[in-house]
Amino acid sequence: MKRPTEAYRSTSLFELGLGAVVVCRFKSNGGVEAGYFLLDLLCLGVTDAGFDRFESDGQLREELLDELFGDTGIDTMTPAAARKLVEGSLAYARNLGFAPCADYKKAARVFGGISSGDCSEHFTFGKEGKPLYQASPSDEPAKRDRILRQLEARCGAGNFYFINSGHEEDIEGETGSSEGLEAMASRLQASRPGLETRFNAPGEKLSDILKTIVAPWLAGKDFDEVELLCEVTVLAWNTSRIASDSSEVLAEVRCHCKAPAFWAYFDVLFERARAMYPDETRWILELQTVQQARGAVLHTASMELPQDRTSLRKSLLKSIQSMASDWPSG
Repeated sequence: MKRPTEAYRSTSLFELGLGAVVVCRFKSNGGVEAGYFLLDLLCLGVTDAGFDRFESDGQLREELLDELFGDTGIDTMTPAAARKLVEGSLAYARNLGFAPCADYKKAARVFGGISSGDCSEHFTFGKEGKPLYQASPSDEPAKRDRILRQLEARCGAGNFYFINSGHEEDIEGETGSSEGLEAMASRLQASRPGLETRFNAPGEKLSDILKTIVAPWLAGKDFDEVELLCEVTVLAWNTSRIASDSSEVLAEVRCHCKAPAFWAYFDVLFERARAMYPDETRWILELQTVQQARGAVLHTASMELPQDRTSLRKSLLKSIQSMASDWPSG
C-alpha cells in the first residue's frame, strides 16, 4: 500500500513567525516528491520555495528535511493544514503588496488533491494586527528600504513593525542621562523606519557591564583616554560573544595589524569579558561616551545575537582592524 501524503513544519514556526513547511508525496516505487516553502507569517509570505524528487525516504531526510529542520526541530501537521497555512501566508503578504517567490507555483504542485477546507485550524498572520518585517543580516539595504517603503505606502507610517537583524534593540544608559538615550534612539529610528526601541530593559545594563570590565584601567585617565578604552572594550566584548569564531577573527586581524599597545589592552579585556560574563548573548551595536561633571557616562544600543552572524563577523573584523591600525603607539 502506498504511504499517505505527509507534511512537516518547523517547531518554532508559530513562535518566531519564520520557518519552513514541507509536503511529501510517497510514490509506489519508493520515490518521494516534496514541495517546500520558507514562510514569513508576519509580513513577506512565501520567501522561498522548491519542488524536488527523491529516490527514497532516506534521501529525502538527508538532503531536505535535515537541512531545513536540523536547527529548528520538526513537527508534523496535516497536509490540509500545511496548504491552508502556506496559502494564508501568501494571501496576507499579497494584500501588503508582496508577491511570492518565483518558484512558488512549481512547489505548489505538491498540493494537488489536498483541500485546505479539510483543515479546521485558524491561523493568524502579522503581529498584534500589524505586519512585522524582520530584516535579516543578509538583507541588502536596498531590499530593506524597498520593503519599508511598500509597508509605509500600504499601511501608513507607524502602522507596521520593523526589527533590524531580526531583533529588538535595547537602548541603555546610566541614571540621569535620558537626554543622550533619546538622541541615540532617534538616530537609530531615523535609519530604521518603524523600529521600536526599549529603554533600560530589565537586567544588568551593558553600560554598567562595560565599565566593570574596563574599570582597572580607568583610574587617572582623561576623558579622551576613557572614551578610547571603552571603544576597545566594546570590540573585545563583541568578539567574546562569538567565541566559536573568535580565534579566527583575531588571527586574521593580527596578521595585518602589528600594534602591540592595542593588543595588550584588547587581549586582557577580551579574557575579562569572556570570564566575567560567559552567558551574556547581547551584541553591542553602538556606544556613546558622554562627558559630564561626574565623569564619563556610557550609552549603549544592543540586540540579541542572531543565528546568522556572518555580517556581524565581517563588521567586527573591519572595526578591529581599523582601531588597531589607528591605536596610539605610546
